[in-house]
Amino acid sequence: MYCTERASMRDRDDDHQPVPRVVLGVVVGTYLLSLGGLVGTAIERIRFDYRRDAVVARYDSLLRARNATLMAIERQIAHGSRTTSTEAGRVNFVDEN
Repeated sequence: MYCTERASMRDRDDDHQPVPRVVLGVVVGTYLLSLGGLVGTAIERIRFDYRRDAVVARYDSLLRARNATLMAIERQIAHGSRTTSTEAGRVNFVDEN
């Protein structure tokens, strides 16, 4: 009698065993899928930043060149020297007499 009770308890334990395995499989699968999505997003952001750096570097060099030109013009004005262009300071007066 003891053996039959033990066998019936084993059968009941075996019935409940697949449910935790299925739940564990779903949890692990969801975790791996989420991790893959996050890694893919991180890789794409790194690649985008790499391409963007070239554009930003070119823009930055052009901006620095423009600022250097503007500062040179401001220094010339501050020191009272004329601009390098011959047309910039010329004023045409018309004598009506």
